[in-house]
Amino acid sequence: MRRFGVLVVLFLVYGCATYAIVGPRRVDVGAAYSVEPRLEWNKLEKRFVTGPMEIWTSDGRRMDTLFFFTGVDSGAPLFAGPVRGGQSSKRKDVPVFNADMSATEIAELFEATLSRLTGSTLSEMTNLRPATFAGVEGFRFDLAYTTRDQLERRGFAVGAVKDEKLYMIFFQGTRIYHYGKHLKEVEHIVASAKFL
Repeated sequence: MRRFGVLVVLFLVYGCATYAIVGPRRVDVGAAYSVEPRLEWNKLEKRFVTGPMEIWTSDGRRMDTLFFFTGVDSGAPLFAGPVRGGQSSKRKDVPVFNADMSATEIAELFEATLSRLTGSTLSEMTNLRPATFAGVEGFRFDLAYTTRDQLERRGFAVGAVKDEKLYMIFFQGTRIYHYGKHLKEVEHIVASAKFL
């Protein structure tokens, strides 16, 4: 009965989540950087998002999701609420980002965090390499994973550490269709990123 109650609450919260349309123009993402999409996207309202992040989708979050990390503080988890005393105010066992992490450590942290959140049974991070994010030297890596609903997904992340904060864009979509459908548009969005 308790599990049913939790599912009802999740449905009410996320089922009623509202979106704003992001049009094809240059837009600010948080107070961190701007990007210039060429197509319309749906931006999840901030009240449904915790931490320094924006979430966009084209065909629905179960199909594709574009995560904009807008300055994760050193000592903070990637997907969580406010941080107090270097720990998540909601969960104390969540791994955290540190500004002195290498690109490999950040990629491993991201993979581990995503696996925990999605309940993925299979996850593989590949092709970690240097890349530029909004004019700052950073990193890029690819990710393939299967969620608990047995849906195979592909994704990639591009990011950099600037002023001891992590800035990153992560895109994921269903392997069979949505990842390829939106890949060129997302590559354009990533290439257009400029720090404010």
